[in-house]
Amino acid sequence: MQLAFEVGDFPAYTGYDGQLFVNRYGAGRDQKYKVQFWNDDIAIEIIGGVIDDDKKNKVLTVTFTDEACVDLYTKAPIAAVSFVLVRTPY
Repeated sequence: MQLAFEVGDFPAYTGYDGQLFVNRYGAGRDQKYKVQFWNDDIAIEIIGGVIDDDKKNKVLTVTFTDEACVDLYTKAPIAAVSFVLVRTPY
């Protein structure tokens, strides 16, 4: 998996190779989304976002706005991030 991002001290780049985990987090109306990315140099986690689940078209859109990006292992804050995650079956 390759990821393009700019977070904290990590430079903007469009080819970070590593592992990506995305899934729902929590339950009920307060449900959020969890995004984790890691490789030998980077390990980040973002939990939050506003979920828009278009079940008819099987498209999930999660809009993250000024969410905390933290170190995956220590949970130390790195930066506030904003992005849109789109999952489709194609």
